Amino acid sequence: MVEVSLETLLDETIVGDSQIEVRGMLIDAPFYQVQGYRIWGATAMMISELLVIMDS
Repeated sequence: MVEVSLETLLDETIVGDSQIEVRGMLIDAPFYQVQGYRIWGATAMMISELLVIMDS
């Protein structure tokens, strides 16, 4: 488990984007680079949506 402060999640420098191959197709995969971990997929989507709601 990785615990991350809200302040860390608000830091735009931890956000990245990479491409991964899924079933022969390249797709963009956004991620958060935190404490040596790459947080991506559904978890990254939930973090992104939370930050959008907080910004409203």
